[in-house]
Amino acid sequence: MRQSAIRCNFLVIWLSRGIIYDRFVAAILVQSLNAIMNLTAYSVLTILSTAEIDLIRDVFKYKNLYFGTIFHCSKPENAICLQKHLKKIDLRFSSIKMNSNTSHLKPTNDSRVGIVLNTSCQNWTQVFEHFDYNLFKKSLYSWLIFTDDVSSTSEALSRYPIEVDSDVAIISRQENSYDIFEVYNTGFFTNGRYHVEPMGYWYYKLCMKGHRRTNLDGIVLRSAVVVTHGIGHQTFEEYISRLKPEVDSLHKLKYFTLLNYLREMYNFSLIVQRTNSWGYVTNGSFDGMVGTLQRGETDVGGTPVFIRADRAKFIHYVTATWPSKPCFIFRHPKHPGGFLTIYTRPLSNNVWLCIIAFLVFAGSLLCVLIKLRVTRTAGDDGDLSASLALLSIWSAVCQQGMTVNLRASSVRLVLFSSFLFSLFVYQYYNALVVSTLLRAPPVTIRSLEDLLGSKLKAGVEDVLYNKDYFRRTTDPIALKLYSRKIASSPRPNFLPPDRGMALVKQGGYAYHADTAFSYPIIRIRKMAESGLMQRLKTIWDEPKPLCVRTPDSSIFNVTLREFTTPLLLLCLGVLAATIVFMAELVVYRLQWKRIQFRH
Repeated sequence: MRQSAIRCNFLVIWLSRGIIYDRFVAAILVQSLNAIMNLTAYSVLTILSTAEIDLIRDVFKYKNLYFGTIFHCSKPENAICLQKHLKKIDLRFSSIKMNSNTSHLKPTNDSRVGIVLNTSCQNWTQVFEHFDYNLFKKSLYSWLIFTDDVSSTSEALSRYPIEVDSDVAIISRQENSYDIFEVYNTGFFTNGRYHVEPMGYWYYKLCMKGHRRTNLDGIVLRSAVVVTHGIGHQTFEEYISRLKPEVDSLHKLKYFTLLNYLREMYNFSLIVQRTNSWGYVTNGSFDGMVGTLQRGETDVGGTPVFIRADRAKFIHYVTATWPSKPCFIFRHPKHPGGFLTIYTRPLSNNVWLCIIAFLVFAGSLLCVLIKLRVTRTAGDDGDLSASLALLSIWSAVCQQGMTVNLRASSVRLVLFSSFLFSLFVYQYYNALVVSTLLRAPPVTIRSLEDLLGSKLKAGVEDVLYNKDYFRRTTDPIALKLYSRKIASSPRPNFLPPDRGMALVKQGGYAYHADTAFSYPIIRIRKMAESGLMQRLKTIWDEPKPLCVRTPDSSIFNVTLREFTTPLLLLCLGVLAATIVFMAELVVYRLQWKRIQFRH
């Protein structure tokens, strides 16, 4: 028993020692974990504080940033701990140590990259050497620079090209909050002004105020305006300040007017120079406005240009500003197919073929019936030749009398059917011809293909971009239109607007020009057609006294030009009859002489 008790006591002692040992190990583990967590927190906080991390998270969310890069001057393991911590709050960051030999950074995707920088590190401005000339481009980078001295930091940044389209923010810590300032220069290379303006603060949450950089005081932009003709007795400044579309189209002035509006809105200065070309390759380089942009003589174009691959290598295109509307202007012909088609257009080709086929069938049948002796009766001793049958069918078509005088029922039935058929066709055809001459002409020219197939002549406004377009285009319709209608004469039809619109007024001519030129010329005629001129005349002039009974003169007139075809047919018939008559006389004289010779 004693021995058993001793064993039990020994077991209890060992159990107690085990419990004490386990508690001791657990305490050591807890202290180790706390030390590791403290070490991790210390590693994170050596680069950024907890409040600064929360601030970065809110700013990234406000600016829709998803990727970032931190420049630090701490140990690599501290940066790794910071990256892991940022990843837990859905921020993907890379870290770069100061004074490292990292090559130039470039965005790897379409999203902007947020750059976090702390000025507490020595030589912090060397960070800018890691980027190319677009380091402050807003579409690429968004800068967050933490500092304890806003004045010295902003002074250091003033030596860099932080243009008006940049996104650079200085964050300064106060007692319990952070102040946020935006930094930009209205024109680093054009003697602009450097701005440091408050844009918000952070106090456990981000508070930003809406702000637009509308004051570009100090910026001086150089612009080139294309003017291809003389400007008369006035200076160039006076010319471009006058908004007269009949003098210059939107390609030259309306875009420049938009620049003037922008100048007033954003308070910048504009120096304008004149050029006579939009920009075409001459001797290996561009001339005109594109050439001035390529050589750096101007900053912005004052005239719109075509988007072309060769120009895009040297200039930057912006969005379209003012829609241009060059188009073909013409008076639609009253008879698109010509005057000879007036009498054929009421019926389709198939109908004409059916009519001719029926008349040929009727004439042939009548010839056969005349030649058959079974159809002859007593007293049918007149002319029974085939030509008489054909003349009878033709007289039925022309609504004339019958020349065949046979008593057979079959012959009379053929003649009656022919006259009845010609009567219906004649009535329907006459009604269609008259209505065609009196109604408004149908609109058949609706596309370039229709214009190409019409009988209209064509011309184009005499400007450089039209000539360049036809020289470079690969559109088959445009090329055919140029070769058949524009360049058909020895001298291509590139005409000034006043001459081109005069040809349009005469009719039979299509002129391609900008509506800013052509519509003012048409406006006077439109005023007369709409009755405005007549109304003014009744006000300013004394009208003619009305008679007691004035006959109605509002009738429709068909001119002699539309009646030309029947007259031509009549003349041709008279000429043909005369020739046949002379031929018959000659044949008769020859036969008479032959008979006299035999006797």
